[in-house]
Amino acid sequence: MENLIERYKDRLPESFLKFISENKRFSGYLNDEFGYVSLWDLNFLNQVFDVICEYHDNIGKDYFPIGSDGGGDNICIKLTSPTKELFFIESISISDEYARFYCDNFEKLYNAVKQHLLKFLALARNYSASGIAKS
Repeated sequence: MENLIERYKDRLPESFLKFISENKRFSGYLNDEFGYVSLWDLNFLNQVFDVICEYHDNIGKDYFPIGSDGGGDNICIKLTSPTKELFFIESISISDEYARFYCDNFEKLYNAVKQHLLKFLALARNYSASGIAKS
């Protein structure tokens, strides 16, 4: 399979390319604004991309899937948007007619993920430093 990133790198935002090149993935509840997010790593994306394209005419043309909301909607970068906005597209739909706006751009989502992880690390350090975790 041709490398998806090579094929789309000129149309994807730099922040997403950085995220995926580090083979990162993320799953978890971020906050009320973003809800639950599952961002796929490159291995999983390579596995599902062609299958998703079979059901969505505009995936790969206008939209690039990067994850899901865990409830049946794919999170996609709108390739034709100047700011590369993110949209929800139903996993079972064959049309982007009902695409719903999700976020201004990947950078905003990525920053929320980083903030979430920093809070988690701080909690883990506090837990460990408190001695509760020691046996």
